[in-house]
Amino acid sequence: MHDLAQRHPALRSRVDTAKGLPEQVVIDAWSAYSVGDLSALTGTDALQAEHREVDAASRTGINLAAEPALRVRLLRLGGARHLLIVCVHHMMSDMISMDIIGRDLTELYNARVEERAAQLPELELTYGEYAVAESALAEGSAEGRHAAVDHWASILDGAPTRLALPWDAAGSATSRGSSAVEGLTCARRTLTGLRENAGGYRTTLFAVLLAAFHCYLHRITGHDVTNVGTFAAVRHRSELENMVGLLFDEVPVVARLSPGTAFSQVVASVRAQLIDALQYAGDGVADAARRRVNLATPTEPPFNVTMQMYRRSPGRLAFNGLEAEQHRVFVGAKYDLMLYAAVSDTGLDLWFNYDAALFERETVRRLLQGLNHLLGQLAAGGDPLVDDLEVVPPAERARLLQAAHGPVTEYPSDTGIDALFRATAADHPTRTAVLWPSGPGATASMTYAELDTQVQSVAGRLAGSRVAPGGVVGVLAERDGRIASAYLGVLRTGAAVLLLDSDTPPEYVRAALTEAGATVVLADRAARERHALAGFPVVELEEALQAGADNTFRAADPGRDAPAFLVRTSGTTGPSKAVLLGHRGVVNQVYHRRVIFDVTPQSVIALSLSVAFSALPMQLLVPLLSGATLAVCDAPTASSPQALFEFADDARVTILEVTPSLLAGLPAHVPAPRALGILITAGEKLSRRLANDVLGRFPGVRLATTWGQSEAAGIMCCGFVTTGAETQEVSEGFPSANNRLYLLDERMRPVPFGVEGHAYFGGPSVALGHVGTAAASTAFSDDPWVPAERMVRTGDRAIRRPNGSVVMRGRLDSVVKVRGNRVDLGDVTAVLRAHPRVRDALAVVRPVGDEVELWAHVHADSDLRPADLHDALRSRLPEFMRPRLQFEPDPFPLTASGKLDVRRLPPIAPLLLGREQTPPLTPWEQRIAEQWERTLGVSVDGASDFFQLGGHSLKAMALCAAVAEVLGAPVSVKLVFERPVLRDFAAAIAPIDSRGTGANT
Repeated sequence: MHDLAQRHPALRSRVDTAKGLPEQVVIDAWSAYSVGDLSALTGTDALQAEHREVDAASRTGINLAAEPALRVRLLRLGGARHLLIVCVHHMMSDMISMDIIGRDLTELYNARVEERAAQLPELELTYGEYAVAESALAEGSAEGRHAAVDHWASILDGAPTRLALPWDAAGSATSRGSSAVEGLTCARRTLTGLRENAGGYRTTLFAVLLAAFHCYLHRITGHDVTNVGTFAAVRHRSELENMVGLLFDEVPVVARLSPGTAFSQVVASVRAQLIDALQYAGDGVADAARRRVNLATPTEPPFNVTMQMYRRSPGRLAFNGLEAEQHRVFVGAKYDLMLYAAVSDTGLDLWFNYDAALFERETVRRLLQGLNHLLGQLAAGGDPLVDDLEVVPPAERARLLQAAHGPVTEYPSDTGIDALFRATAADHPTRTAVLWPSGPGATASMTYAELDTQVQSVAGRLAGSRVAPGGVVGVLAERDGRIASAYLGVLRTGAAVLLLDSDTPPEYVRAALTEAGATVVLADRAARERHALAGFPVVELEEALQAGADNTFRAADPGRDAPAFLVRTSGTTGPSKAVLLGHRGVVNQVYHRRVIFDVTPQSVIALSLSVAFSALPMQLLVPLLSGATLAVCDAPTASSPQALFEFADDARVTILEVTPSLLAGLPAHVPAPRALGILITAGEKLSRRLANDVLGRFPGVRLATTWGQSEAAGIMCCGFVTTGAETQEVSEGFPSANNRLYLLDERMRPVPFGVEGHAYFGGPSVALGHVGTAAASTAFSDDPWVPAERMVRTGDRAIRRPNGSVVMRGRLDSVVKVRGNRVDLGDVTAVLRAHPRVRDALAVVRPVGDEVELWAHVHADSDLRPADLHDALRSRLPEFMRPRLQFEPDPFPLTASGKLDVRRLPPIAPLLLGREQTPPLTPWEQRIAEQWERTLGVSVDGASDFFQLGGHSLKAMALCAAVAEVLGAPVSVKLVFERPVLRDFAAAIAPIDSRGTGANT
């Protein structure tokens, strides 16, 4: 080792920074070695001690300010075995240097043993001399440097700096944790075939492997442009071939792929870039990256995946009289994923050095197997299209398809909902079926026998209005016990229920009724007065309930595949649509929930979600088809976290379902309802932070999360949640009973575990189809793996974990979830653009913590005031679909092809922009404004519009609670919607100030 350090001065160099700049200092006598003795240990103890020594040596950094770049430790093991640990600082070596060190050390050892001079090639240049020469060359060629920067800028243009890898830890793409290594050896025939390919393409094996790696990354990340860093060795001069030192540059190699790209085209592109890298290697990459890509820090590399190829895999070293085997140890993880390749005696060795904070070992093992499978196809010859290459080995494909299936359970697939309810009512006539608040401190209720009588009365009255099997009845009613009678009464006629919320704008309700082809509207008096229902036959709910049971009416049997419910929902493309849910699909989901949530006749289940929500049939029917109790709260209670929990406590609710947004707004002092056993989140992604908070606050409550679609008659997957690390995404659980949830690529092939795919839902709970403007939807298709079954494209992105659970990752289209409501940004954009004074508009979302805010860029006539546009939106869109507005003074930027260039739109800036001057606030208005500012987090003035500044129903509840403390009297949430402008709101509440501090105070 002394001889080795003397031959290569870089190994006995340290770095002095006393003068402000790093300076190489070569030490005359190298002595950075130590000796240890483990010979007394045997068996497992000896093996563990060896691993500890290697681990300690690899993780103890070399401080070049105080010690040389080479550090050695020699350990005596049992018998005649020894372990030599050689550590070299990366500033003074590279992968070729490590091969040189192994070669030179072998010859130097043999020369000592044989008492002869070492026969090694003469070094014409030292590392220090080389560095000085290169520095002078770089400083003297400004023109060449500019050319290099321009070259790398063109390569990086449009290239991602972070490929979206199948990480196991969420949101940790910049982690640089401890590293780990996983490897495999490709078969010799694979190596032979790839070498033949390289010969045919007139390039190197490395270029073919790098091109293949690009293809693989394209398939597992979904990126059409892939960016992989590699290392361009600058040993192109003969005097550098035997030098130890850092003689390479990190350079990006970018592939641009499309559905028609052939593998030969990728190879040609990679080959050309590798050749250019020899000419342009140097510091230009960093400068180009700063010009073309948005990096977190100036020192951050412009890629997170790299590939290197060694000359050969580490093998035996030919020490005279010794049997010596060489192993490489990787230290740290500079990048998320680093692929290494080397030819060995048995084939082609591949191994990933990866960031263990981001990946689990099993995930990396599967990634290697997928890459090996792809290489095997390329080795077979031909010139396949990149998208034709398979990345899922056959064994994994079988496991993926099996994991797509939910549990197989029995349910009454041939029985309609009303027949099941009648049977339940007959079994439990005296049990409480429904309860609801009837006034301050009062509760009303109905037994199953009483509910069945009301259902019969409603059905008879509807039948008298020519409602028949196959018809559609829109239901508009307040949230109380009568709503169960209304829904079940419609179902008893054999007609389908169109779910409507009486609080939505009249124009929206009319559009839904027309689109669904409603034959009759069943409405209570309040809803009838609010909505313009001219042109639709109306049956008053109060009148139907007072008519008494019509014993002559016989319940209709609509058939298991007849429509039961219609849910109006935003479309994945084009206009909104109504989704038809069949009896069989709904019943299957009801029975699945009964099992997974342990529903018994003693259960009390709250009707807590919007009555127009796709989960409404489940909340209604799970208790009423189980002999349990349905607890119905009014709309203000359902939208207030604290009020809902207090209602659930009073009603002794055992199962409560809420959106994560509402749960996040629950004040910290509010306890869990006393009888609550299961808390379910639905409608939105449950964040890990919120899940951990809820589990910590309510240790006696089981937390479950679901993910559903209107087209899935409820939930696609469901699972219970446990506490986890902040970086671990919450899983939405497993496919629902008797159904299937496939994750497929664009060619309808299962994607690997951990890789994002398009979610397709199949099974008996698939919706019957769409009606209205989207009746001919292409979202539905035959299930290719289950004969005579259908499936639907959900528009969701998701991954499947190795245990089969599913993690939802968002949408593939313009549909987003806003506070649990499904919103198509295209629908919102269309309404904005329909305004006669709006020239262009685009609805977008802005992440805010664990939620998203709905915004819109608007380019309009200069005299259009934001308040006027908001007024127009109130008549067209429900509250949750109304965006905050950012007015843009200039026309929207366009691409070269004339399309909207979203990337060049100004960023959303949630500030008060361009507000016209308003009179100063009165003292009374200032007191109210302070509560607005605390609630909204922005400054306000008298003309501020609550909803324009990001307010919504949950924030309205928080505002009213805060204002109520100031007033000492309650404030209705309804007032925020009626008087959304601060000055109007303040004036409206001045009379109810119990302390006499009116508007003139």
